[in-house]
Amino acid sequence: RLSNGDINAINTLYPSRKPTQPIPTTTRPTGNKNIEVIAAVNRGDGKNYFFFKDNTYTRYNISAFKPDLNYPKEVSNNWPGVNWSDIDAAAAWEPNIVMLFKGNKVVKYDVENLLVLPGYPRTFREEFGFHWSNISAACVREGSKLYLFKGTKYIRYDLYSQSVDQGYP
Repeated sequence: RLSNGDINAINTLYPSRKPTQPIPTTTRPTGNKNIEVIAAVNRGDGKNYFFFKDNTYTRYNISAFKPDLNYPKEVSNNWPGVNWSDIDAAAAWEPNIVMLFKGNKVVKYDVENLLVLPGYPRTFREEFGFHWSNISAACVREGSKLYLFKGTKYIRYDLYSQSVDQGYP
């Protein structure tokens, strides 16, 4: 049986209610195929989402219900210190801190000051005390519970106690 926190996290990722406005579709400039979003993260200010795909990202304005002008942009040119060609997953924790995941690496990024926090990137083992890589999704719920998804498994990690919650994965 899943805990209420787990159920809430899953419901956040897969809401059952239909949106009140149409869901926007971003298309490639050269065609009509939808772009698959690899990672999405709310900046924490309630105003923007960042959608990552390959080596680009789009800043999405929540209140306008559309991408900001002049997007997508390249990650490496606009996120100083993030030198990855693509992002596996992303999660927002503190109001201006975004965690980016690639392979077995983690970066904590200050989106207000546009910089990688000192000491990053770090490996999963250095950051979380266990080895995992190539996660497919991440989100923070309940204020401090980081959910890391890979295939059919997931881990719930407490960011304050810096430990994996008992019974995970």
